[in-house]
Amino acid sequence: IERFQRATLAAAREAKVDGVVCGHIHRADLTTIDGLTYCNDGDWVESCTALVEDFQGRLSLLRWTENAEVLVGSQALPLLDGAVALDPAA
Repeated sequence: IERFQRATLAAAREAKVDGVVCGHIHRADLTTIDGLTYCNDGDWVESCTALVEDFQGRLSLLRWTENAEVLVGSQALPLLDGAVALDPAA
């Protein structure tokens, strides 16, 4: 998985883009590495994750459990009235 991540980020750097959005490798991740954004939506079968974009253009990982959660780093936050909760105090 790390080899795939490095290869996609190297291709992004060569193409002079801001990052990559990919799937297929079933480990969800949303991170910045060396100034490039790496987004992997995981999968809807094993991890039940999806990549979502809000109206401000921010990307988040969504994990569906009994209650939908937004993954922020290693922390899972509940969705509030259908809105993405990015702040635990929200």
